[in-house]
Amino acid sequence: MGIWANIRNIVRVRSPGNIATSVVTLPGVGTGAAYAANDALGTQGSIAVPKSGVIETAILYDLDDEGSQVDILLFNAPPAEETDNGAISISNGDLRNLVDVLEFTAFVDLIDNRVSILRDRGVAYVAPEGRLWFQAMTRSVPNIAAANTPQFKLIIRPDAHEEG
Repeated sequence: MGIWANIRNIVRVRSPGNIATSVVTLPGVGTGAAYAANDALGTQGSIAVPKSGVIETAILYDLDDEGSQVDILLFNAPPAEETDNGAISISNGDLRNLVDVLEFTAFVDLIDNRVSILRDRGVAYVAPEGRLWFQAMTRSVPNIAAANTPQFKLIIRPDAHEEG
């Protein structure tokens, strides 16, 4: 005895593999100024991404060798501007556009700098404009030196559906 099936409208899915975004420097970070915990670390920025996909990995480059926790909030629409070195305050409306919070807590010390890598995120997102907006925040008291502003990038598995 067998099972018969009639298959129509087959959808082929091609996996282009993971892609890395450009490395982005956190904008508007004041240098030589002491930050407090829960302050905005710089101002809002955006990063070009595929219009939909899955965030697999996030990498923070700590060029100042601070080794202190930095969180990066990712949004699929521009949030209200925060003031660098001011207490962060995300509105309820902006909170609804939050895609992920990247909590960089563990760092590998490379003597002159540090790196923090978040693997296996598996966070699906939709970015209608092909951008995600971000706001970084401190969780401790860094003091960033000139020319050593933190940077980050994302590794994304883009969606690729093709009907045929």
